[in-house]
Amino acid sequence: MKFESKYFEQYGDNAIVENIPEKHLTEMLVELTSLAIFNINPTIPGDETIKRAISLIIELVRTTYRNYPLLYVKRAFINGSLGVLGGTSVFSVRNINIWLASQREFVDAFYLREERDKRFRELAREEEEWR
Repeated sequence: MKFESKYFEQYGDNAIVENIPEKHLTEMLVELTSLAIFNINPTIPGDETIKRAISLIIELVRTTYRNYPLLYVKRAFINGSLGVLGGTSVFSVRNINIWLASQREFVDAFYLREERDKRFRELAREEEEWR
């Protein structure tokens, strides 16, 4: 899927949320939120409701899901809004939270792989030193 915000490509899927400047993350979350609303296609809430929801979503991602790689934030919004991750068929901050929480297992596996790969690199370096 191609996104309009240049920041998705700039940071890449493995960028950790807490390392992305707030302005850039906000732009990406606004785009993901718009996509989720489009996918769900309920009666579109008014602008003030959407602005408030976006503010709450930004706070939620910045705090509770700050260690998530961007890939899993994107997957949560896209798959969740398409009905794959549970929740209701209404756009809400509650559903966004359910979708993001559903990615925890994948995020944990991501960090295990990162740690394993780091350890393999260290072992390879140590082996080279012994030669």
